[in-house]
Amino acid sequence: MRNRLKKISFGRSITLFSILLIIIINFILLFFPLTNVFGFEFSFVNAILITLLSGFISISYFKKFSINSEIDNKSFKTLTQIGIILLLLPLVISLTHSLLGSSCSLKDGFLFYLVLTIPSYIIGLTLGLIAFSISKKLPVLVYLILFFLILLIPLIEFYLNPQIYFFNPIFGLFPGTIYDEGLSVSLKLVLYRSVNLIFFLTVFLLLFKFHFRNRDNFKKNIVIASSLILALIFISISPFLGFSTTKSSLEKHLNKRVVTEHFIIHYPGEIEESEIKIITLYHEYYYSRLSKYFNVKVNKKIESFIFNNNNEKGRLFGSANADVAKPWLYQIYTTKDSYNKTLEHEIAHIISASFGTGIFKVADGLNPSLIEGTAVAGSPYYDGHPIDYMASLALENGYKINISNLFNGVSFFGQTSSLSYIYAGSFSKYLIDNYGISKFKLFYKDT
Repeated sequence: MRNRLKKISFGRSITLFSILLIIIINFILLFFPLTNVFGFEFSFVNAILITLLSGFISISYFKKFSINSEIDNKSFKTLTQIGIILLLLPLVISLTHSLLGSSCSLKDGFLFYLVLTIPSYIIGLTLGLIAFSISKKLPVLVYLILFFLILLIPLIEFYLNPQIYFFNPIFGLFPGTIYDEGLSVSLKLVLYRSVNLIFFLTVFLLLFKFHFRNRDNFKKNIVIASSLILALIFISISPFLGFSTTKSSLEKHLNKRVVTEHFIIHYPGEIEESEIKIITLYHEYYYSRLSKYFNVKVNKKIESFIFNNNNEKGRLFGSANADVAKPWLYQIYTTKDSYNKTLEHEIAHIISASFGTGIFKVADGLNPSLIEGTAVAGSPYYDGHPIDYMASLALENGYKINISNLFNGVSFFGQTSSLSYIYAGSFSKYLIDNYGISKFKLFYKDT
């Protein structure tokens, strides 16, 4: 009897703690840009938070239900009530704040909350029930392992695949960039979350039936094993469904290529041959200049993926407006309209991989100011003006940045990106000009 009361009390404590934590975090979110409006970023954060907390709630309540023979109606009713409270709290807090002054599209906000956040409660409950079904002694540990393994999938995709967008059951979608005012709920996202909801709800109902109602361990284990197999199958076919982009799937869209001395250039058939010849010459010219500047030679061909336009790049790669390089893959991603603006900068990132460090082949400590500053030093122009002139102009007009702070941690993101790029690039160029590229490489490797 005493043990039963402890389990019931523990379950209520977890629920109250979760409610309190959601209230506190959502009030904190009101003081940060992007999350202070009822939109994508707000729903994204709450999807992760509610998934995590609902898993703990699931474990605590199923511990309690495991000693109660009349659990069907009580369990579903209790968990439904808790879910309504957890999902309503962020909605009320953000809507109240938005209606009192913040400008945002309530329609888009509701759609993102409906598609990203609401399914997270079911997903968290199911993961918690799976963990409890696997181990009654250490369900929290099993749950945390499951939770972080699922969160690890996007990191693996980011490292191995070209894409920088990610679909994931925990948060729904990361589109590849933040603060995109044109971002909206797509049919693909609705389809993905519908699959999530159907899959996790089915697993939840089957596990609940076999674990508590029929108490059939064999069928329970079959459900868990089948769920794992289906999840792995879904991950493997996700490139065919458009939920991830592998190199091979990207090459099917950019189905033409040119091989030069230092590059393999992939491009779509819509780009004219005369235009691709010019783009090819730019690639080799920039490589020649940068390899001399950094005094290195890349020992493998660099793969350049050129999209027809920003919309195509956003759909297949994840960043519509920003060109990107992945030094560890020796790959760059641009569009046919941006090659004469950003191509040299992206090639500089790949060249710097020759003296980079770690699994990403970049600056020591993943220092963003040093990573971007090195690329800007290699391509020392900003909006067509010399980088040193731009830094001088910024300084003379009162836009001063402490250089020591800029190169410390993630301070690069602490102010307007243009200022960070300009100062980081100008200072990196100063170091190379005054101390030589050899010493700068040592600094880049070990700061």
